[in-house]
Amino acid sequence: MNTKSTSSETGQIAISDLAPTGEIVTDEDKALFKVYIRILDGVLDGSDWQTIARDILQADPVADQEQARRRFDSYLARARWMCEKGIRQIGTGDPTSDFQFWVANILKYAISQGRITIPDVASLHQWAHEEIADLIEKEILSPDPDLSPAECEKILIRHFSNKS
Repeated sequence: MNTKSTSSETGQIAISDLAPTGEIVTDEDKALFKVYIRILDGVLDGSDWQTIARDILQADPVADQEQARRRFDSYLARARWMCEKGIRQIGTGDPTSDFQFWVANILKYAISQGRITIPDVASLHQWAHEEIADLIEKEILSPDPDLSPAECEKILIRHFSNKS
């Protein structure tokens, strides 16, 4: 398997040809979490797959388009899985903080899928966390371990469609 390194705020991260798979968050997933977020943010910002493959995944879409596309598709799928399911396996131990982080990722995912309109804000990340804190304070959302990603997304869609 081909492996390249990409820079991050925490040093070098190995990027393999394909992202991890399976229903368990791996140590590699944890190391790649910021990469996954960068991929989702790139998609959300409208970057094309070639740019994300080149700039984030260190794949050359000109030299080997098939390999670059496979890598992009693999990492995008894993990034989405991490935000939908895997994120529940990673936590700080603080239920409220973990819940806010999980909801923020569901919100960003819903935005990336076009189910919630992107607000005109300077920082999507900051806006998302402020909105989620407000939803928790108003008891529209609460740290419920039985709340599914789909149900959480429905609540978010209902809330944000009322704001437009």
